[in-house]
Amino acid sequence: MTSQINANWSLPLAIVTLMFSAFFTCAGSGATFGIAPLLQRWVTGQIAGIVGAYGSVGVLCVDLCGITLNSSGNTQFFQYLGVTSIVRTFLGGFCLRAPTIKELVGEKTAVALGY
Repeated sequence: MTSQINANWSLPLAIVTLMFSAFFTCAGSGATFGIAPLLQRWVTGQIAGIVGAYGSVGVLCVDLCGITLNSSGNTQFFQYLGVTSIVRTFLGGFCLRAPTIKELVGEKTAVALGY
């Protein structure tokens, strides 16, 4: 599949289209980082670091998959991304458990903090 923007488009319209799509891309990234401090307030810095680090790893994986599956077309690439996202979501939801404050900082510190 090729881009819908071609030489027939005017430059200002192409720029406005790019800005419009970039707005939603940045909003999605901001929403991800906006949620991070709300998860567990005592580990906000750790969570923000993990979100940033794994976001970079995710971009690398998407790029590698795009290069690998480029010969088979965009449709298969985006289907692969969708299926792996669904699988990872279910695995994360069913297999991961969030640690409690007592496990993170210790029993005495948690009691002193009022947890």
